[in-house]
Amino acid sequence: MRKRYVISLIIIGILIVVVSLSYAYYTGVLNTDFKEAKIDVTTATLDNVDLTVEGKLTFEDLDILPGHRTVSAIKVTAYGENKIVDYNVIWKGINTLKTPLKFYVYRSKEEIIPAPSISCKQVAKGNPNHREYYEECESSNFESLGDYVAHGTITTTDQESKFTLVENEAIRGTDDGESLYYYVVLEYPNLQQDQYPVDKNGKFEGVVTVEESTNITADITIAKIYKDGEEVDTPPTKDEGYTLDTGKSTCDHNASLEWNPDTYSVTVVPKEAGTSCNLYYKTKE
Repeated sequence: MRKRYVISLIIIGILIVVVSLSYAYYTGVLNTDFKEAKIDVTTATLDNVDLTVEGKLTFEDLDILPGHRTVSAIKVTAYGENKIVDYNVIWKGINTLKTPLKFYVYRSKEEIIPAPSISCKQVAKGNPNHREYYEECESSNFESLGDYVAHGTITTTDQESKFTLVENEAIRGTDDGESLYYYVVLEYPNLQQDQYPVDKNGKFEGVVTVEESTNITADITIAKIYKDGEEVDTPPTKDEGYTLDTGKSTCDHNASLEWNPDTYSVTVVPKEAGTSCNLYYKTKE
């Protein structure tokens, strides 16, 4: 039976992360040993292409309360042969918090300037005998973050463990280096319980890097992309008003193409490695 592979042309709309304003039964201020991920540049060689990872996960703020959020920039650059490689963005480290941290990841081909930021303020509610504490956060310059690509949780681990932030990404190695930017939002969720006793003196530290993906999109190449007959470098986004012309779009080696307008994705069903496709987009009628 032929396998089906979804190529990396899925365009996902930006998701605005909504922070719950429910009140946590949090009777103390959390003073933890949060440390940012290592700042050192990490590299990995995948299929003769060198991937360099720069950036850090920042979550070292003091006096953290439920609802606290931060945003960090991670840059992945590929150097080497003119070849597409598949990889996962991962975090390896220790998290001794009993409350799992939530993460949300956005991807952009360009660095966002000014950098996206999050500001939080502490809020207290209740009476002197039982006061509840939490944080309300506001984000700025999130409108241009790019595609929302992943979310998940980093659970409790006393020994170094690995968590996948984004999987099945693809990038082309070039002499000058092709780059992708990932913006990772970390959130200490606001739960309906007293989080102070179990999370006191918790620790969060580690490093962001990449590893080889089991996906094989490197075997599928998009040779040319057209919009209304004009050749372009990148496929249109969902809100530009285009749809794939499945009558004109073709792949060699008798591979077939399938178009999903709901997810705005192209699925290629190849019969052999090294398949190349031309995609034709047209204005919706």
